[in-house]
Amino acid sequence: MQLSLVHRNIRIEYVADEQSLLDAIKEINQCKEIGFDLEFDRDRFQYGFNLCLIQVALPKKCFVIDPLKGFDLKPLFAVFENPDICKVASACDQDLRLLHTLNCKPKNVFDTDIAAKLLDYEFSSILKLVAAKFDVEMNKQLQTSNWGLRPLSIAQITYSVEDVIFLIRLKHILEQEAKDRGVHEWLEDEWYCLDQIAYEVADENNLLGKDEKKLSPYHQFVINELLKYREKIAQKFKRPPNHIFPKALILSIAFEEIDPRNWTSQVGIYPSLKNESFAESITQLYHGAVAKANEQKLNRKTDYQMMTDEDRKRASIAKFENERIKQEVFQPIQQLIADRYGKFTSRYILSNAKVTDILQTDARIGDFKANYKKQLILRCADELGIDVNPFF
Repeated sequence: MQLSLVHRNIRIEYVADEQSLLDAIKEINQCKEIGFDLEFDRDRFQYGFNLCLIQVALPKKCFVIDPLKGFDLKPLFAVFENPDICKVASACDQDLRLLHTLNCKPKNVFDTDIAAKLLDYEFSSILKLVAAKFDVEMNKQLQTSNWGLRPLSIAQITYSVEDVIFLIRLKHILEQEAKDRGVHEWLEDEWYCLDQIAYEVADENNLLGKDEKKLSPYHQFVINELLKYREKIAQKFKRPPNHIFPKALILSIAFEEIDPRNWTSQVGIYPSLKNESFAESITQLYHGAVAKANEQKLNRKTDYQMMTDEDRKRASIAKFENERIKQEVFQPIQQLIADRYGKFTSRYILSNAKVTDILQTDARIGDFKANYKKQLILRCADELGIDVNPFF
């Protein structure tokens, strides 16, 4: 151990070499439950999704493990994958996603954020929960600091343990509240779903965001070609794509608001690329994308612009019908769940966004991963005399 600190009566040990990690794992393996959190950089200061720090909390100690020191993390990943040790985390979706990319699939995970939502907490963040349960105000000023820089400051190391040192105690409190409210089985169902979770691999050939996907086929194609080029350069320079040049500039070029030959007069461009040589490259790429789009005869109109009056009439009728179904089918179920378990629990189990997905896409109630959600919705619908089979 190269560094040992004390924070809130918890001893912090900074793990920066392989032997220190193995020693830490011996202690961790003696526990039935641990808290964990990650610090990472996702296209903020460097390119890609990068693990920067791992915090593991025991009842009286917290290990701050530095993965950038280059030692093998497989022994630690084996701990995360051990179903006999409960891993307590908070809002851990991104943490799990990152670990999965590193071929680590944690088992037996308890997420305090999910538990709080099921217990009808208006605010489920670790910040709010710690304040409510322990009367401790946590300082989040270093949350967005550059975790990829070394050496880490003492302030960063101390900050990094703030979340994890309360997690085990929070778990005990939330579990007891779940038992008292008769929803502990819901938590077990949620943890089973976390064990089974599988993250989709992003399509590297389609970098369009939600808003761009609403554009015309022509503009989608041209913008995506420019985005792929930016991604390639970002990877080369090890910088976040938005540090290379802004998406707004790509859109302006695609919509012919800016001539790419005027590249050097634009703002937000990575200094090494603000030159005539790169201006020529981006101009050639743009004209090449336009040529390909025209060869494929891609339409420059959006789906909405291509709609006929009859199409718009049908869309209007469908929108009216969806609103009727929402009011007559789903809102009564949401209200009954809210009456019995609380409005914030209801929003988690059957949110308005999920209802919209069911009405506007192929999503169905039967697709819900947690079985208790499906059973609860069916029971409420049956009690209200509502037929939800068409949406199951």
